[in-house]
Amino acid sequence: MKNYDDINYEFRPVSYWNNRTVQQAILREVKGTHRRELITKALAEGELGRVSDELQSAEVSDDIRAQLGRIYPNFMGGEYLPSYERDETEIARFELQSTTADVISIRARFWQGLIHYRVVDEYKEHFSVKPATSRRPFTLQQLVKFIDAVSHPNLTHPFSLAYNEYNAEYYDSRESLRHFTSISSDIYPQLCNHFERVFEDWVLEGKEEENRLAEEEAEEAAKKLRLQEKSYQRWKRKPAVQKLNSMGYEPNGPEDLSRCVVDAYSRLDLKALRLMGTLGFQAPDDWWYKPIQNQDAASLKALSCIADPNTYFRKHTWTTVYTADTPLTLALKAGWKEGARILIQCGASTSCVIQSCAPHRGPTYHDIDAMLKSAGLDGVEVDAKTKEPPRDSESTSASS
Repeated sequence: MKNYDDINYEFRPVSYWNNRTVQQAILREVKGTHRRELITKALAEGELGRVSDELQSAEVSDDIRAQLGRIYPNFMGGEYLPSYERDETEIARFELQSTTADVISIRARFWQGLIHYRVVDEYKEHFSVKPATSRRPFTLQQLVKFIDAVSHPNLTHPFSLAYNEYNAEYYDSRESLRHFTSISSDIYPQLCNHFERVFEDWVLEGKEEENRLAEEEAEEAAKKLRLQEKSYQRWKRKPAVQKLNSMGYEPNGPEDLSRCVVDAYSRLDLKALRLMGTLGFQAPDDWWYKPIQNQDAASLKALSCIADPNTYFRKHTWTTVYTADTPLTLALKAGWKEGARILIQCGASTSCVIQSCAPHRGPTYHDIDAMLKSAGLDGVEVDAKTKEPPRDSESTSASS
């Protein structure tokens, strides 16, 4: 607990039930925040008589509460607190700037020679308090410690900041919640002063944390930029990049390579595309469809420089049958012999053709073998012992 200057933390009231002022006597059991404000203002102006007896009572009827709520929802604040027990009084209260101005009341009751404490709110929540009893009224310091030690399963410690912390995640900064909670007491006049400073410190701590995080983020961003610059400089020194620059493509970093690829592909610049392939660019699988569909040999050769001719196009049909194709099977199914030859020259594997098609709906092993031969290509290579197409681990996984 932090102590602040100009606050007498040793102050101890003689009794919780003695009234030091007329205002304290009148407000002692008035639960509603709005009614307490009306009474306080009327007393200050010397016009208490204009406040009806019912509004000065500890509780109001359900009709009055409903009327207050219809005027403004936060006029209901405190009106739904539980009734006072015999010989019980309020020694402090939390007032929240929520929609209905919720109130948490800290109460003391004298019973069997001890002062018994409890904390209540307007929603019948259970709060644990420690200590639960005392022989004498608390000093101000003891009361502050008592308040911060109150616990609830859904709230954090210290209790004085619990409602601010609970709502902090919904606000950009703590400053927005500076006045969300107010803690006051008619018995301990300086209790409010203490917690106002606590809330000010809480806001300042939040600003310091925000500044620290901002500095860390700025430092991390600067570090990332430095690493990116170093990486970019290393990338620029690569022979393939320098050759592309001399050819007029001038990629501005790896992330700009796709723009250059599109440009080179539109020109069918095989040399540039091969250089871009060595720099790690891999064309999406669906790029294969268009040149095969259009039977465009030049585009197919160009695409082979930057795409894997043994890639699988995998999908489930509406009957849940798993199908797979490779660029070579697509070309063979389309009867495009020249395209099939180009793909094999570019590294397409005939075993991949079999593994992608044989287990699924579509061409069988014999169909593929016949298509290859009709295209003037070697038939499917088979294992000398099993007389079956070879099965590698990748092909097997594609057909599972």
